[in-house]
Amino acid sequence: MSPAGILLLLASQSANPGAMARIAHAESLLAAGDLQQARRVVEPIANRNPRNFRAVMLLGKIHLEWPVIGRYRAWKLFRDAAHLEPSNPEPRYQQMRVGLFLEGDDGERMARDAIFRIWKIDPFYRDTWEIWNRMYRGRGHYNRAIETLAEDAGDPVADIRRAQMLIELAEFDRARLLIDTLIALGRDDAAVWALGAEAALIGFDAQTGAQYYEMAIQRAESDSLHLLWDQISTITSPEEDSTYWSLDSSQRYEFYRVFWERREPDLTRAGNERIPEHFNRLGEARRLYHLKHPMAMFHTSASWRTVLSAGNQNVAQIAREFDPRTSSFGRTSIAFPDTLSLPLVDSRDVTQPGELTRYSRFGFDGRGLVYLRFGNPRRLLTTFGTGQGAGLEGDVERWFYSSPDGEISVTFAQRAGDMVLNPITRSEQAIIQTLLENDEASIRTTTEMKAWVATFRSHNADSTDVYVRTDPESTTVALWDESWNQLTTTTGVGMHVVTVTPGIRNIGIDYRSGEDFASVRGKTTIPWFALGQLGISSIVIGLASDSAVGREASALSMPVDLKFPVDSTVKLYTEIYDLSAEGGTARYRVEYTFQMVRDDERVRFAFTRLVPHRETVVEELIVAPGRIPRGRYDIVLRVRDVVSQNEIVISRLNVEFH
Repeated sequence: MSPAGILLLLASQSANPGAMARIAHAESLLAAGDLQQARRVVEPIANRNPRNFRAVMLLGKIHLEWPVIGRYRAWKLFRDAAHLEPSNPEPRYQQMRVGLFLEGDDGERMARDAIFRIWKIDPFYRDTWEIWNRMYRGRGHYNRAIETLAEDAGDPVADIRRAQMLIELAEFDRARLLIDTLIALGRDDAAVWALGAEAALIGFDAQTGAQYYEMAIQRAESDSLHLLWDQISTITSPEEDSTYWSLDSSQRYEFYRVFWERREPDLTRAGNERIPEHFNRLGEARRLYHLKHPMAMFHTSASWRTVLSAGNQNVAQIAREFDPRTSSFGRTSIAFPDTLSLPLVDSRDVTQPGELTRYSRFGFDGRGLVYLRFGNPRRLLTTFGTGQGAGLEGDVERWFYSSPDGEISVTFAQRAGDMVLNPITRSEQAIIQTLLENDEASIRTTTEMKAWVATFRSHNADSTDVYVRTDPESTTVALWDESWNQLTTTTGVGMHVVTVTPGIRNIGIDYRSGEDFASVRGKTTIPWFALGQLGISSIVIGLASDSAVGREASALSMPVDLKFPVDSTVKLYTEIYDLSAEGGTARYRVEYTFQMVRDDERVRFAFTRLVPHRETVVEELIVAPGRIPRGRYDIVLRVRDVVSQNEIVISRLNVEFH
C-alpha cells in the first residue's frame, strides 16, 4: 500500500472506528455467504465515504458474488479502488476475476487488460501467470506483455517469462539472446536451461538443444516454475501426471530420465530422437492448433457442454454422407452398427478446477492434443463439409492413423469456435481414450523383425545368461530394469549374448539397414535359476546337425522365424539344473508335448532318463522327419525329478512345421 493510502486509512480509522468495525463484520458475513446482509452493512459506508478503500473493495466483492447481476458494478467499484491505491495490485486482480466470471470474448479482454495493469505493479502477483496461460494470446497480446515485463528487465523471473513468451511467438533468436544473457550473468537453474533447450530444438538446432536439455533435467530439482513439466505435460500418461505431483523435488531428475528412456524410438542412433521430435511438434501445434476461444462457456462449464452435446448424432450423419467409404456414392456402403446412442462431446473431458476442459488446460484444440501425441495422421485429414444448420457451428474432420489392428479414425467437430474431439461410435470413443493416454514417435517400422529370446543359468549365481537372436542384419539390443535403468546394450549381427540380473525387464530390439527400420519393445521376465533348486532353461530347437553340440551351437542353429520344413530332422536342446542325486546318478522323467495352436491335435514324446549326476544336465530330443504334421505348435516340456518328485514345466510358442 502506498504511503498516501496508509495515511488515508489511518485517518478514516481514527475518525470513524465504528465504520471499521462494521466493515470487519461485513467481511465475515461475506465469508459466510450472507451477501444481502453484508451489502446492507457496507454499502452505506462506501456511499458516505467513497475514498474508503476497504469499503469500496468489499462492496465490489459482494457485487462480484451477487447472483445473476452485479459483475459490471463490481468492475467499476474495483476500478475506483484502483484509483484510490494505484500501487496496490489487488483491485486489478479483482477486475480480472470479473472478466473470468463473465467469460466469452468480452470477459477475456477485460481479464487480460487487468493482468497487464497488475504486471506493471507486480509481474509475479498471485496466480496471474497461470491465468494468462489459459487465455487466448495473439501476437499483439504477447508483444504488450513482453513490453510490460521488460520494465523489470534484470529480474530473473521476469526475464524467464519474457523468454518463454518469445519462444511461443517463434522468435527464437530474441529468446536465445535473453537466455544466453541470463546464463552469462550466472543464472544456472532448470528454467533457464529448459527454455534454452526449447528455443534451440524448435528452432532446429538439435545439438545445442540436446545439450541444454540435459543441463535442464540435471537441475530439475531447482525447477520451481515447473517449466520442464509444462514442456511435456501434453503427452504424459495419467500415471505420469499423478506421479509427478507426488514427487519430492529431489526425485525430478529420475522422473524425466525415465520419461524419455521409455520413449526412446531408435536404439541404433545416438541420442533420443523423441525429444527433438516432441519439441518440433510443440512448435507446430502452437502455430496450427492453438485454442482460439479458451474462455467460451464450453471450456468452463460442464453443464453447458452437456447442452451442446445434442449435435453429436448430426456429426455421425455428416460422416456417413461425406466419407466415400460409407456413403452411397462410394463403391460400398458400410453401416455404423456401434453408433453412440448417448451423445458425447468429448470422451476424455478431464475435469479441472472450475470445470475447465483439457483444451483450456493445455491451450490446444482437439487436433492439437492428438497431433502432439501421434503427429500427423497417416492419411490426410478428411473434411466432411459444414455442419451449419445441423446443430453445429462449422466443419467436421476425421483423421486416420495406422495401428497394429488396422486403420483407426478420430473425429473432430467445431464447438465454441474450436475443433474438439467428437467420437461418433463406441469404438472411436475407446480409441480416443487410448490415444489421449499414450504417445508415439513418428519413426515408423518399415519392415518386419523376427527375434527370439532364450535364458540359461549363468556362471554367476546371481545372474542369468540371455540369448537374443534376430535377423542376420546388425541389430541393437537393450535391457532395462522396471525403473528403466539400462542394464546392458549390445550391437551386432545375428545372436546377442548378455548376462543380467533376473527379474521383470524392459527389452528393446532395433534394426536399421538403409531405409528399412524395425523396432520391438516389450516386457520380459528373466528367470532366476537358483542354486540347489530344480530349474529348466529355455527350449532351443534347430535343424539337427552333427556340429550343433552344446548351448552356443544349438542356439545358433535355431532359425529366427522358428519355421521348419515338415520333412526335416530337428533337435531340441534344454538344460536341467540341480536334479537330486542318488548314488552318483540322477533320474528324471521328461515329457515333450507338441500342441497344435487352435486345434486339439498333439504329439507327445516321453522318456525316463538315468544320467550321471551333474549340476547341469543337458536334455536333448531328436525328432525324425514326418513325426510332426504340418501346423503351428506350442511346445511344452515337463520334467519330473524321480528322486525328489519335484516337477517343473516350460513352454515355447509359435514353432511352425510347413
